Formats: sequence, C-alpha cells, structure tokens
Amino acid sequence: MHIQNDAPGRRYAPLDEIEVVGAEGGTLIVSDGARRVYLRAAAGASLRFTVGGAAGRHTILHVTDDNRLIDRAYFTVVAETGIRDVGGEFAELFDQAYLALMRYRVTHPIRWEGKLYRSAALDIGEFAQALLGLRYFEPAVQDAINLFRESQRANGMIWSDVHPFPGHRQQEGEFLHVFQDASGYFRRNPADPRTEALFVESIYHAWQATGDDAWLVATVDAAIRALEYSATDPTRWSERLGLLKGKYPIFGVKASAPGAEEPPAPEEERYGILFGDNTRYIASCRHAAAMLEHLGRAAEAARLRERAEAMEQRLEQACWEGDYYFYYVPEQHGLIYDVGVDEDSQIASANAEALGLGIPQPHAAAILRTYQRLAQSLPQGAPGEWHTIIPPFLRGTYLAPWHGTNGAVSTTGAGALALGALTHGFEQYGVDILRRVANLASQHGNKLQPLYVGAFPTPPQETFTQLSLEGLANFELEGEDDEIVAQRTIEGVPFLPLSGGPRAALALSTCQGHAAQARLEVGQTAETVYLLHTLANLESPNVCGLLALAYADGSWAYEYMFRGSNVDGWANPFAPHEYGESRFAAAWGEAQPPDHGALAYALPNPHPEKVIDHIELRAMEGGAVWAVLGVTLSDQPSRFPEDPIDMTGTGDYTNSTLLAALANGLAGVSDGASAFAHARIAPRWLAAEVGEAEVTVAYPASGGYVSYRYEHDMANRQILLLASGSGARASFHVLLPPYAQRVSVVAGDADVPHTVTAVERSRYADFEIDLLGAVAVTVAY
Repeated sequence: MHIQNDAPGRRYAPLDEIEVVGAEGGTLIVSDGARRVYLRAAAGASLRFTVGGAAGRHTILHVTDDNRLIDRAYFTVVAETGIRDVGGEFAELFDQAYLALMRYRVTHPIRWEGKLYRSAALDIGEFAQALLGLRYFEPAVQDAINLFRESQRANGMIWSDVHPFPGHRQQEGEFLHVFQDASGYFRRNPADPRTEALFVESIYHAWQATGDDAWLVATVDAAIRALEYSATDPTRWSERLGLLKGKYPIFGVKASAPGAEEPPAPEEERYGILFGDNTRYIASCRHAAAMLEHLGRAAEAARLRERAEAMEQRLEQACWEGDYYFYYVPEQHGLIYDVGVDEDSQIASANAEALGLGIPQPHAAAILRTYQRLAQSLPQGAPGEWHTIIPPFLRGTYLAPWHGTNGAVSTTGAGALALGALTHGFEQYGVDILRRVANLASQHGNKLQPLYVGAFPTPPQETFTQLSLEGLANFELEGEDDEIVAQRTIEGVPFLPLSGGPRAALALSTCQGHAAQARLEVGQTAETVYLLHTLANLESPNVCGLLALAYADGSWAYEYMFRGSNVDGWANPFAPHEYGESRFAAAWGEAQPPDHGALAYALPNPHPEKVIDHIELRAMEGGAVWAVLGVTLSDQPSRFPEDPIDMTGTGDYTNSTLLAALANGLAGVSDGASAFAHARIAPRWLAAEVGEAEVTVAYPASGGYVSYRYEHDMANRQILLLASGSGARASFHVLLPPYAQRVSVVAGDADVPHTVTAVERSRYADFEIDLLGAVAVTVAY
C-alpha cells in the first residue's frame, strides 16, 4: 500500500485529495493529527479521499475484516493561512497586506532581570494591533506579552513600551522604570488610557491563537488587575461620568466655558472622554470575561460583563451623537476649545474601529451610513473616506490639516471600516472599500501605505513675477531636446523665455568663460522663489552653486545647490522622489526622463514678510557649471504637486486590519473559543460576485485551522461548501442572494436544521455541523 505520487518530505494541505493504491481487501482507516478517525472505507485497488481534520501526522491503516493490521502509511498535513479566489483579486490584496505586515517587526529579543524574552514586544499597543493579523502567521505570540505581564506594577499599571538600550539621563519615576542593570527602561505614556485594554486584548488573541490554558491561568489575573487599575486610578477614571478619561489631545489651545463665572482651571480643561478609549476598554472587559468563563470563574466574569454593560450605557449618554460617537467630550460640561473647527462635527477613525469591538448593531449601522454619506461628499483629492479625523483641526496641533492623525486617509481605518461593513450587513460597501484600497496600492508600486494625504484643497489665487535673465544669458546647453526646455510653464509656474533660444541659459562657474555670479533686481516680497535650472557638466561636485536673498533691511538668506538634492545634471536628468510637500517638478512633465532636461525647484522664502532687494546667484569652487534658465517669484507657497503618500504615519503593522477584513470579514472565518475548537464560517463572497474561492485561516502557534472551498452555482440556485478544520464543530453563517426563497441545508446526505436570519437587509443561512474530516455542505435556495 502506498500514496500515489507521494514523495519524501511532501506536505499536504487540508482539502487536498489523496489516492491510496495497492490495498486489496479489508478496510482503510484514516486518522488525523489528533488521532481522530475521519475515514473508514473498504479497501481496493485505488481509494481517493479528501484530507481533513487536525493538522500534523495523519495515519492510514490497512486492516483485515477482523481488525488485524496489514500495513500502514503516514502523511503530514500543514495548514497555512491564505486566500485564493477566481481571478485572484482578493488573494493579491491579502498577499500585499501580509508582506507589509511582515516587513515591520513588532517583536525583538530582550533580556530583563536575568531572563531572555526572544520575541518581546517593544510597544504593547502596537503589538495588540498587529496581532489582529499576525496571529495567523506567527507561532511565537506569548513571549511578546510575558514581558509586560511580569513587569506589571503592583497597582496594575502596564508599561506602554520598553526600550532595550540605556536611556539618556532617564530618571526613575511614576511613569518610567530603569532596568536593574541599566541596560534599558520601561516607559508609560501618561496621557494614554488605552494601554491596559490593549494589553488584555493581546492576551485574548494570543490565547485564541495558542489554545494554551495553562498560560491563560498564569496570565488572566494580570489582565484583571490591569482592568481594575484603569477603573480606579484618578488619572484614568472619571468619577463624574463613570468612564475612562484622557487628556485633551490637542495642545496649545484655550478653552472657554460660556456662561461660567470663572474660566476653567488648566487641569480641568485638559481632561475628558475620548470615546475610542472606552469602546476598547468595554471590549476588553468582555474578552476577559470570556477567558474567565472558560476557566470556570463565572462570578468574576459576570462582574466584568456587568461593568461593560453599564459603561456602554454611560458612553451612549455621554458621547453618542445619533449617527456616530463624538470624538471628545470635556469632563467639565460646556467647555469649548479654540481649534478652528466644530468638534461636534468631527468623525474620528475610532468610529470605524468600534465596529469590530462589539458595539450595538443599531449604532454600527448608523456609523456605516455616516461613512457612506462621507464617501459621497469627499473633500477635493481625498482617496477615500477613511480619515483619521474629518474635518481636521486647524489650530493647536503641529500636524498640518489632512496629515497624520489630523485628517490623513488611513489604511488601518479602511480595514476596520471594511471589516465592520462586512460583518454588520453592509457587505457590498465593505467589498467596495477593499477594492479601492487595492486600487490605491496599484497606483503606488503595488505596495500598501499606512497613510495617504487626506485632501488637496484648491490652492489660492497666485501672482507670479517672472524675473528677466535677458542680457545675462551666456551659454547654450548641448543636445537637441528643444521641446524639453521650451516648456516654460511647469506645473502652472511660468518662466520667461530667453531670446537666445530654448537652450539658452545663464551659466555660473569658476571655470574660465563663465560668470562667477549674477545679480537679479527684485524690490518686492515673495513667498516662494522658483528656479528652472540644471548642471551642464557631468562631473559636477556635490555643492554646485549658491542662491542668496538680499533683503531690503540688510539681512540675507542662503540656499546651497546640491547635486541630486535640489538640482541635477542636464544629461540623463533625475527628479528626486519626495514624500510630503514637493519642491520639485520635472520640466519634461509626466513622460519618461529624456536624454537631456532641466528641473524646476521651489525655494521657500524663510522671510516672506521682508522685501527682497535683489537675488545673487554665485558659482562654487570645483568646476560645476550651474545653468539657470529662469527665475520666478510667487506670493504663495509651492504649488508643485504634493506626494499623496503621507509619511507622518505609523508602520506597516497597520495592515493587520486589512488582513482581518479579508480573513474574518470577506472569507468570514473567526474563532468561537480558542485554537478553532469551535469555528465560525461566514463566507461573504456573494457580495463580491466571486463564484469560487478557497480559504485557509490557521494559527501556527497551536496548529488550529479552518479550511473551506466555496462555489456559488447560480444555475442550480445553490451554494456548495467543502469544509474542514482542527475543531470538532463549526457554526455557519452563509450569505444568501437577496432573491433566495425556500432555503435548505444538506451536510453529506443528511438534512441540517437551520434558520434564516437578517442583518440589516442581508439574509443568512445559520446552522451548525460536526466538523470531522472534510464535510460537503449544500445550501439550496
């Protein structure tokens, strides 16, 4: 007896088909990695079966009719997380999110108090967010948490982050603890009340991934202490509102209280309710309750569930607007902050995150409709409605509007919003978000970016003053690319042409035959000085020239010209790539760089309030030939197109929310307990009009997994599923077409009791089946 086409070291995936040949007479018995028999069939010259059950070493026994062993064979089953769909659209997005996640390491080896933590998290908040996707690929998820558990303070506080290197002048204090050997230190962000909730969330997801009850017993009490600290510490808890409080996130602004006899005290005006901190804390209370219930500690679990319920009601009273949660509610009623925007109109990305934290369905639906309305009225140039906050703050923050946490468009927000839409009855909207995220990636080198600039408002009317170089031109650039330099309006900035032709220029050099310097009279103010320039010789040194602004009050400002930084060569020119506000524009436009070409460079005037008397252009020692083809002044900041990628954001771990949207939302696999002992399978491919798909979601830490194949047979009005997993049972929640009528469910040859439930306007077939081996399910409608 042997396995057809087997080879040494070959690994099989769940739902693979295996053919056993050479087993004549008797019975074949196949058992999985947990030694559960999932196939018993009469032996013959050839027998085909589908791999199922727990991963690991599977055994094939060939026995006689009276159960005596004739032969045996083994094969190894490995489940690896992945998605395949017809056309590969969502498989490609899944792979991009995975690659981005794995590029950003959130764990590192750390030694603390004589113990080595091989995969410790440097930031527990970042790790908790990364774990949303990382748990499906990373086998070592406990060590990252153990360091923060074992360093927990006696009062229950969890450190925000750890730094495995000596701190410069770090002093021991309430929010900082130096290692005994001074090789590193722990730090707590005193303004962030989320740390304890994120710590508990990471414990819950790590327990799900590992199924390690012994570790849970050793860890769950640290989770309870952390939650108690948050609910009792006066810097974290508002006694008046019965909710977590935090410091107002925008600094340097004044608060007023209309009608009050006295202005608010400085500390009072700094504290209030950030709803996102509370939705996460409420979810973590429920996570902790689920873990306690699993361990048989029902009374403690009930108290946490009661706390979560009470806080949810208080949060609704304090922060629920009717369509979304208010971003911030001052602890002192009636405070108004001077931030240049109506704060009650601001929609923060924590609304999208709340969709995955167990908020009530009516609230989730209202938030999703709010985002759908946003999508229909986006600010100019916005790539999506997934802003960190919209509208942004105009005052009080170092971040410019539409950048970073002040209004950038966030991939994290997109993933959270897509997951929420898919799981709350807005499936087509969730699919649309995923497709737009994929389209954004395709526009930027097939790489997902954490943040994109949130909007590109129409620039103000601009006045240009073109300075004449007539009479100063002393050089003609070589080549025949006249059309390149003939473009005298570049990205809307005009430059005066020279009578000597399109390649005529003012050449500045210390070499004989060129001008060493030139003076341009100005006599006015300017916000920006634009140069159309290049380097005429190939071997130019790094420092190629100097532009000096001589102000009417006798002061000066200088800008050196560096090759490859703010100027480049005439031959084979290269426009430096920038993130954020651009100071360059290629004179050759969108076309590929030509053999010859010049760059337009925007120099911000450091003193736009001062009158510029004149501009001096000076050559530098070393033989560079700096060729200037035009100089133009503007009364506005640079108008060159800003790079749409916002680099003020966080690392690629944010793509965990996209992985969750695909694995838990579209593919619909989630864990009802731990290690997929009781899986939930909710395929929503119908919303994406995907007719066939294959899905595996696995935990490398435990070997737990779920695999299924999906096919929508529209002609015969049925959905076909072939499912397997490491657990004994699975709950199904299968999205039906809107026109579905009489629904029936068959697993194998047996009818399965089921119900048809509604989530908003979507309808699902709900049922449970035993998941031993590979089970074929037909949902007819």
